[in-house]
Amino acid sequence: MTLYWLIDIYAFELHPVLCRCWTTCFRRHKLASDSDTADEKHPSTLHVKAHAVAEKIRNNSPHKDTDLYTPLKSLMPITFVAAVYCLARGYVVIDDLVNLRLLPASAYESVRWSPFIPHL
Repeated sequence: MTLYWLIDIYAFELHPVLCRCWTTCFRRHKLASDSDTADEKHPSTLHVKAHAVAEKIRNNSPHKDTDLYTPLKSLMPITFVAAVYCLARGYVVIDDLVNLRLLPASAYESVRWSPFIPHL
């Protein structure tokens, strides 16, 4: 959760401010056509891309239904838990397949069902 908070603060609050300060403080030659404060009207492209990606992740329904909107702060832990779950299930399946060789030969003999189900 702390990592998400740090990424959220950096991507959506600190990075655009730093980019604006960098471009306004260290620009040597400002053109006359640039004097209408274009930097304040349009945020940096990274900021716009980060918001677009966040919006796409939050609501991936085809018709952008507002009822299906998922907050990003709950989506991050859910994604982490789902990834850990999938990795654990994959490990169990692979471990079972590998350990089939360790079973005794009698495990592969067919079961005689006639004592258990008489009509067979």
